[in-house]
Amino acid sequence: MSPVFQLVSRLVAFLLCGLLGLLPAVAVAGPGAEVTPLGDLPQRWAADSWSLLRAPADWRQPQWQAVGLIAAGSLGLYLLDDEIAEKVQANRSGLSDSVSDFAKNFGEPWLLVAGGGGLYLAGRLRDDAYLAETGLLSLESYLLTGVAVLGLKHLGRRHRPNSGEDSDHWDGPGLSDRGGSGEPDGFSFPSGHAAGSFAVASVLVARYPESRWLPWTAYGLAGLTAFSRLNDNEHWASDVTVGAVLGLAVGKGVCLLAEKHRIALRLVPLLEPDAAGLALVGRF
Repeated sequence: MSPVFQLVSRLVAFLLCGLLGLLPAVAVAGPGAEVTPLGDLPQRWAADSWSLLRAPADWRQPQWQAVGLIAAGSLGLYLLDDEIAEKVQANRSGLSDSVSDFAKNFGEPWLLVAGGGGLYLAGRLRDDAYLAETGLLSLESYLLTGVAVLGLKHLGRRHRPNSGEDSDHWDGPGLSDRGGSGEPDGFSFPSGHAAGSFAVASVLVARYPESRWLPWTAYGLAGLTAFSRLNDNEHWASDVTVGAVLGLAVGKGVCLLAEKHRIALRLVPLLEPDAAGLALVGRF
């Protein structure tokens, strides 16, 4: 692919990412909200990380059934990884390469971070607190997903399909990959591109549920991003699936926690001319 095409595809992807975030705010007015102060973000994100980690302790039967189905499906794909990779590469074409070269931009860190930051700045400029908070939630979802992905990658150090190894080749826990484990590195499981794109897409969809076209657009682009990893022979099907599910779970979890923060009750000092005490204040 020529450098010019790469530049144009990245520019178009960046513009589409901006439209993807801004159009819901124009088409569907978001409810009133407060924007989390930037100085509070580290504490907020750390608290949310802990809440997500301990969430399984509160799960009931429906949640565990869903996890079981996802695990079974992922295992099934794992057993078929070699066969799927062979078929995808056998049907690879110039068209699929062009689609992949464009779509993989939506999983690149630079675009996802710039997109979330752009939403925050746009919300501030438009005096739209809901849009600004959506940008921060997108960044949070991508960050927390990225940390989880990085941990899993170093825990398994799975060889990529382009390494020439079978799909069951894992090096186990380690800080660095081994030579010959694939390009660009030997950390195949899970797919960071798929995880990141679905982490951001799920936040946008959850924040603007009234929009009819947003789920199709956001998840469609995320799906194409996932496809690009298979087409480019950089990930196995199970890598992509687990990455997408992880991104979805974190994105939806972050939005649920944001709603809890929004309606949280807190005690504040109450000072009156003839009295002093504490007042219970709720945010709705």
